[in-house]
Amino acid sequence: MRTYVHLFGIAFFLWVVPVEIFAQETGIRGRITDKTGEPVLAANVYLKNEPDKGTASDINGSFVLRYESRNLTRDTLIVSFLGLKTRIIPIASIDINEEISILMEDDRQMLVEVVIKANPSLSKEFSVQEISKYDIYNTPTSAGDALKMITVLPASTNVSESADPELRGSSGNMSRVILNEVPVYKPVRNSRMDGIGNFSLFNSEMIEEQNVYASNPPLIYSNATAGLVEIGTIKKLTSEETTLSLSLANIGFMHSRPLTAKGFFQIYGNYQFSNPYLWINRNDEDINKFLSEDIGFNFHAEPSKKVTVNLYSYFINEGYAANDYSYAFSGEVKAGKKRNFNILNVKYKLSNGFLSINQGTDFSEEDFEFGNILSKQKSYFIYNNLDFKYYFTSLWNIQAGFSHEYSKVDYRLRFPKYYYAISPHDPSYRFDNGVSNHNPEFYLYNRLQMIDGLTIGLGLRKNIPLKTQKGYWSYQVNLKYVMNDWNSILASLGAYNAYATPYYTLQEFTPISTKQYSLEYFFSKNDFRLQLSSYYKREHLNETFSETNTSERLLKKIQGVEIHLSKKMEVFTASFSYTYLYSKFRKDEKWYNSPNKMDYFIKAYLSYYPKKAGTFSLSFLSRPGLYYTPVIRSEANEAGIYKPLYGDYNRNKYSGYSRLDFSYNKVFTLKASHLILFLTINNLLDTKNERTVMHNDDYSSVIGYKYYNRRSFYAGVQFRF
Repeated sequence: MRTYVHLFGIAFFLWVVPVEIFAQETGIRGRITDKTGEPVLAANVYLKNEPDKGTASDINGSFVLRYESRNLTRDTLIVSFLGLKTRIIPIASIDINEEISILMEDDRQMLVEVVIKANPSLSKEFSVQEISKYDIYNTPTSAGDALKMITVLPASTNVSESADPELRGSSGNMSRVILNEVPVYKPVRNSRMDGIGNFSLFNSEMIEEQNVYASNPPLIYSNATAGLVEIGTIKKLTSEETTLSLSLANIGFMHSRPLTAKGFFQIYGNYQFSNPYLWINRNDEDINKFLSEDIGFNFHAEPSKKVTVNLYSYFINEGYAANDYSYAFSGEVKAGKKRNFNILNVKYKLSNGFLSINQGTDFSEEDFEFGNILSKQKSYFIYNNLDFKYYFTSLWNIQAGFSHEYSKVDYRLRFPKYYYAISPHDPSYRFDNGVSNHNPEFYLYNRLQMIDGLTIGLGLRKNIPLKTQKGYWSYQVNLKYVMNDWNSILASLGAYNAYATPYYTLQEFTPISTKQYSLEYFFSKNDFRLQLSSYYKREHLNETFSETNTSERLLKKIQGVEIHLSKKMEVFTASFSYTYLYSKFRKDEKWYNSPNKMDYFIKAYLSYYPKKAGTFSLSFLSRPGLYYTPVIRSEANEAGIYKPLYGDYNRNKYSGYSRLDFSYNKVFTLKASHLILFLTINNLLDTKNERTVMHNDDYSSVIGYKYYNRRSFYAGVQFRF
């Protein structure tokens, strides 16, 4: 007990004591600005002979580089920032007793290599993987989609071939996707009744940054009970550009235009169609038709040096028809959806921090029909957030705020009378239902970076319970230790709480609570990267069982190990990852395998980019088949319809899964314009990967399998001018 008291005392001391107590007395003081006179935040500052003892500039561009008292005249000061030219300043040329001014110039060199940053920057205390726009386009499995690109990462345990971010063994609806500081639930198009969708709602051309937090994500972004994907749109635009695109399934345009030196707007639209795609991919037996129209708008302005405003608006009208199978019934799924979401961000710069207001609205209407199932659904989501961030020094800051989410879903439903009898001729009944949820929360996060390479992050989040809600506290602790330029260790733990998004099978906002622990090691040197990760999670959540058509609250245990290696050479980039995932759930006081319990999950990636020929990429994935519950016999009910009777949960397994994907793209420069050709072949070897076992009407025999996506071709051209 005394040990825990001591640990609590140390944590409290680190929370409240200013960082200057730990700092040296001697230091080089300076201020960093760009060519417009604006301060540069988070520029890296270090001595050439002591690169592991660097610092970063604060919101005012100011920094203090501490060092031990000694003769520095033979050393060199290095100042660097992405997108700006690195400044190299001999110490002998400056007066270290006075504050120095450092002007940074634009670096117009474009980075064209595909780089997946497996290790976070040294100043970040989270397990975060940073993804660039080039990564999205040059990863074969992504098809140019921001969320599908995540499946190539070692932390992704996606087993559905969808765009939902399934991270470290947890289901996709437990991860959060944040766009410009606002959560976007169900961030996918062509979504099924269980929420799984083929592609994301985001235009990759408008994305400036995408960060993936595999586990223990920042509590400032609400309770992400599994992981988090943070997406930010473009914040600076220097020139006007128009993009026209044409592919087997899409016609699109995008226009970007600066309004003033401090503002710009972007508008884009797409019309998707299925006929050419399905004609080329005739072996696709599942998709019958898809059609969609969408339009997006992004406006950014800086009316003063202290105020920034960004407005993002998106509308989509989509529909599709596909073949599916459930409970011995094969038939066509028909679905359609109209959706509009809007995000407004207003940021005010203080003397040593920021004050932000972030608002979001999301409204949708959707319908789904399969057999005798008919679901018509209207959803409403309103989000408000007030956020405050303050920099005491470049090494110590806090972030606090308040958020409120309001969600409402109205259903008009036609249900099967017998859950296993879903043929259009089987009996059904109708009913209406409406559910809503308010979730106000406040949060506090404290970040302290020690001069010896240790960074500590402590976070708290508390809800304000309403009506029958229960109160909860969420917390997280992150310890990042940078041993030198190449090695670092990250230890994280946290407890998270949230509410599940309602679906057709679970029409209520049920609570989810998780505890997460992770330990990770990072090594990076000479374009070689190694990441070793282990994690353990306990999840309490409601889950629906198709075997009994009941929803029960479960305890799920997840353990995993990840090994990731990558190497970048002159014209090659290669990576390899191995994941071991142990997952079980407890039901009726017994433990059962989760469907995605896997002894191995292997991913390999190779990209070849000779200067004149274009970029060639291969992506390989292999894992065991998923577990499923077998039908052992059946019995006829009073209507003469056969009811399947199941054996032990997840006792059987499908055959192993593997796929090889290929992509190619080539950029042609035509004076001030660019022409981009691209080709993707998914499941290059046309592997038949089993997804669902199919039975005859009385379940007496297996008649075949539904498969994951077979081999498919996708190609197009993009013209930028």
